Amino acid sequence: MSFTVRPLDCRTAALNNERSMDLREQVARILQSGPGCAVCDACLAFALEAPLLAIQAISKNLVVLRGDYTRVVGVCSNCDRRTATTVFLPVGPEQSAPPGGVHEAQRKCVRCSRRVTKAEEHVDHGDLFHRQCWAVLSSEAQIADSRQMARLSQLLIRRSRARLDSEAPPDEHR
Repeated sequence: MSFTVRPLDCRTAALNNERSMDLREQVARILQSGPGCAVCDACLAFALEAPLLAIQAISKNLVVLRGDYTRVVGVCSNCDRRTATTVFLPVGPEQSAPPGGVHEAQRKCVRCSRRVTKAEEHVDHGDLFHRQCWAVLSSEAQIADSRQMARLSQLLIRRSRARLDSEAPPDEHR
C-alpha cells in the first residue's frame, strides 16, 4: 500500500513515498526540507497520514537524540496555530553550542522573531534585535514622546489662555 505526502507550505522537497522508510526518517526529512520552519505534530501527522500520538513521540525523540532539532511553543508555519512545534535548525561542524546552549541558528530578534547574525545584531538590556528592528523601535519611541509633548503643550496653552481670560478686567480686555 502506498501513500502520498501532503505538501506543507514551507516545504519544497518531495518526499520518498516508499513504505520502507520508517516514520522517524519521514518526520526528519519533512523538517529538514524546511530548516527553521516550525511544524506542529498535527500537521506532521496529517502530512504523513500517521497517528498523532506516534508523531508526538517521534518529535520528542528527535529532539532528545539529535542536537539540530528543537521543540518550542510557537506558531506552526503550516496551520498558523500556536502550539508545541518541532524545528530543524541545522548546526554545521563549524558551529558549536555556546555555554548557554543556544546555537547561532537559534538567535532570534525580539521584535520580528527572525534569525539574527552577528553582523546585524543589536543588544539592548539583554534583548537581541536586528539593527533595523531596533531603529524602528527607537524611532517609534521618539515619535510617541514627540506626540505626548505636543499634547502637553496644547494643554498648557489652553490653561494659560483660560487663566488670562479669567484674570483680565472686562474693560481692559480688548
